[in-house]
Amino acid sequence: MFKRTVREYRVAASTLNAAPGSVAQRKPAYFWTATAISVHTLWTSAAPAMFYPIYARQFGLSAPTVAGIFAVYPVVVVIALLLLADLPEWVGRRTTMLIGLVCSITGVALFAVADGPSQLFVGRAFMGAGVGLSAGPASAALVDFSAISRRHIASASNTAAQAVGLALATLTGGALIQYAPLPLRTNYVTLLAFLVVVFAFTLRLPSDAPEAKPSRWRIRIIGVPKPIRRVFWPSAVACVSAFMLGSVFLSAGAQIAHDLVSSSNALVNGSIIALFAAVWGLASIALQRMPFRGTVLIGGVCAVISMTLLVRAGTDHSLSLFLLSTAIGGASYGLLFLGGLGSLNAGTPDISRGLALSSLYFCCYFMQALTAFVLGLAITRFGIYHALQLVCTLIALLSVVSVASFWWPLIINRPTAATPPT
Repeated sequence: MFKRTVREYRVAASTLNAAPGSVAQRKPAYFWTATAISVHTLWTSAAPAMFYPIYARQFGLSAPTVAGIFAVYPVVVVIALLLLADLPEWVGRRTTMLIGLVCSITGVALFAVADGPSQLFVGRAFMGAGVGLSAGPASAALVDFSAISRRHIASASNTAAQAVGLALATLTGGALIQYAPLPLRTNYVTLLAFLVVVFAFTLRLPSDAPEAKPSRWRIRIIGVPKPIRRVFWPSAVACVSAFMLGSVFLSAGAQIAHDLVSSSNALVNGSIIALFAAVWGLASIALQRMPFRGTVLIGGVCAVISMTLLVRAGTDHSLSLFLLSTAIGGASYGLLFLGGLGSLNAGTPDISRGLALSSLYFCCYFMQALTAFVLGLAITRFGIYHALQLVCTLIALLSVVSVASFWWPLIINRPTAATPPT
């Protein structure tokens, strides 16, 4: 990890053409463009979610290989965050997001023409690079493009936008699999059209390229500056818990529905996973003003309940329990991520927010990749039911830790900046 000096932060902040929160930056179109970029991060991530069983059958792929195709995406996200965290300081957030969108477009195009696993791996790598480059700047842009009096909605908007992206991915994929010809092609052509439109609107964002760049280019490993560590780590644990829970539904949700719950209708299965996203978005919006400790507490409790019900759904082969687990899991994801992200946004100065968000996403995507890979290996070794038991137990325990990290300072009467009241 590196320690960035206060001087470097001030240079990066002072050289933007438009200061965060300025009138020029608060046009609604700019805010909605940043929101669309956040939508793309989850739509791109989850676009293959309903198709993994089809790829496994069509290309003869094992469970670890399928898990590897899923996991290469967050691995590349992590690499992009590690090596290119400073890119916005050199070219600005807008250009960084444009580069990210180009990478996402390339990855989606490769999936659209894929005729073997190699193209899937390369396509997922480009998707990961695209999200790794654009997720942090888009989250920061949502704050900058919000009116100062309404910045509290930035975290909820970011969370809701990602929920919309997930819902679009699973509903579109499920409907195309069940009813459309050539679903493996049309799914990605649809997403490709959306990305091209978002790219065009991103070109119209105000230029924020720094006039005075840092002294020299260095590929730096991201890190957590000392002044914000007490804010960062509780937030990171909450968000990591959310991403690990989401990884189970995204990487194996279709297989769980088909193999354990015996649901064969792809649109129904996609709708169930879309329910995860819908509840996630609704919970984030409904409770956006709740104190962060409260959202993390409710989210952690929901995570434990969801993981318990998911295992029970596999035991009883119950579609209704799977449906309930998915809905409660969506609320858990939304609230854990909302609490963690909101706490970090509120407790981090503007000059260090971009680095803090990149570091947060690094932790989240690294653990998401690890969860998917461990789940794939466990499915091969122990079978899907016992693998699910193992991973769900780990997620439930980490969710308890996330709640404790927010509430322990209050219990011992030492509140910290990591948990601002709203």
